[in-house]
Amino acid sequence: MGDANINQVTGTVIVPQPVVQCAGGVEISANQGTFLRATSEVLLDGNVNYRDPTRTLVAQNATYSDVTGRLYATGNVVFTDAARGSTLRGPEIEYYRAQPGRPQVQVVASGRPHLRLVPDAQRAGANREPFEIDGDRLNLVGEDQFSASGSVVIRRTGLNASGAEAQYDGVRETMNLRGTARIKGDRFDLAGETIDATLPGGRVNRVVARQRAALVSDRLRLDGPEVQMFFANDLLQRLVARGAAEQAARRPVVTATGFRLEADSLEAVLPQQRLDSIVAIGNARGEAIDTVASGGQAAAAGDRDWIAGDTVVGNFGVRAQTSAARGAARDTTPEIRRLVARGNAQSLYRAPEEKRGIPGPRGMNLIAGSTIRLYFEQGQLDIAQVTGLERGIYLDPVGRTAAPAGPAATSATPPPQRRPGS
Repeated sequence: MGDANINQVTGTVIVPQPVVQCAGGVEISANQGTFLRATSEVLLDGNVNYRDPTRTLVAQNATYSDVTGRLYATGNVVFTDAARGSTLRGPEIEYYRAQPGRPQVQVVASGRPHLRLVPDAQRAGANREPFEIDGDRLNLVGEDQFSASGSVVIRRTGLNASGAEAQYDGVRETMNLRGTARIKGDRFDLAGETIDATLPGGRVNRVVARQRAALVSDRLRLDGPEVQMFFANDLLQRLVARGAAEQAARRPVVTATGFRLEADSLEAVLPQQRLDSIVAIGNARGEAIDTVASGGQAAAAGDRDWIAGDTVVGNFGVRAQTSAARGAARDTTPEIRRLVARGNAQSLYRAPEEKRGIPGPRGMNLIAGSTIRLYFEQGQLDIAQVTGLERGIYLDPVGRTAAPAGPAATSATPPPQRRPGS
């Protein structure tokens, strides 16, 4: 251990290049060590190396107490879990060994440390890719739990999460983000005041955002008090949004190309991340925006076809390609194909009149019944059908000299109405 310098007054022992061995298989070395007899602590300066059966630590300076099992290290600290390979780097780290009364290792790191957390390899099918975590302060308990605060960022291939605070439980395989929380994937961006995620085997399975939740993807946008995302094999398969009972005005809204739908609750089905259908339940209202007739621009709110009912279902397909674009990459943009309203169904839609093959002004149709179906072609209304007709009104376009038609008979169901010229 080198020559010891003993101070009889203070009860300290200064040893150059000490190698300290303590209970529990702990071994510590440094350029210089100072032993404090009164507190049973050792002060270590320069090239500190700590090792116990499960962890290692290197730093410039450290204080260790064999009584409390506490190691306080400063200066380019690198703390390593020898079994899994997880590492924690930072300017200041406190490490508490497991001992009676403290069954699990505890670590506290300050000064914006960086944690590289490797998941448990023992779980079947586990994704071994590590999480990269940054925050102003990190707290670790055992091998599978951590909490972080202060501009927290969590990264992984295909996943980027952030928030004011974060918690991760590797045993339950859950993650919680709070305070302007956000999770970004390859094809989605989800935000909310809080976000909870389940990660079985290290893979994203379910994500729930609450309080001003907003999801933006290359397929649609979904806003509401609560948004849930469901995944399979790392691909988004289903979306569910619910309103807040205490905030009647806060209802979920989904928008896609040429389409908007609002209701008390919404569910979108996206097999292989392709939008297939949306179901809206509870005072639902859908709007189809004819971007073709509007020269590629969204129509004004007053010029949109709409459909409403207790339940509204929208079905989507892939946007058709023009002949000039067929040699290019396939366009997978979803496009509304059908809207169906059931229960207190109502719809207002416009269809242009044609004269000698030339589209004219658009007439207005207002219908109500038990079930209404609207079919679309390339963003334009093509066919309207109603079952159990209760009311039907047609208004001529402005400029036509004929008198407006009166209310349609309510005792019969009209034939399908096709856009003139189809």
